[in-house]
Amino acid sequence: MKKSQAIEDEHKANDDVVLFVLTPESRSIYSWVEVSLAAALDPKRTVVCIIPERAGSSHEIKAITKAAKDIQGLGVPVFSNLEDLAKHLNSRALKQVNNPKR
Repeated sequence: MKKSQAIEDEHKANDDVVLFVLTPESRSIYSWVEVSLAAALDPKRTVVCIIPERAGSSHEIKAITKAAKDIQGLGVPVFSNLEDLAKHLNSRALKQVNNPKR
């Protein structure tokens, strides 16, 4: 296993948030599988931003919109732009600072 993959896997296992940002340029099928698995197995730590604006065809936009709804249905926060994502992450961090884990 490559060192970078081991570091990524350790972060996924231990960080407070596992963040995925996907665009239609995210052509690797594994990226979408990884998001789906994280959403299903650990929805409380998973946060997803799917940016559909760059989708080429109406079919791509439909598929991305459906994927976002399905992931959100698992209780995962899903955003469609970086500004709303940043607000969510900042709010979440503020809550952790004000209510640290014991």
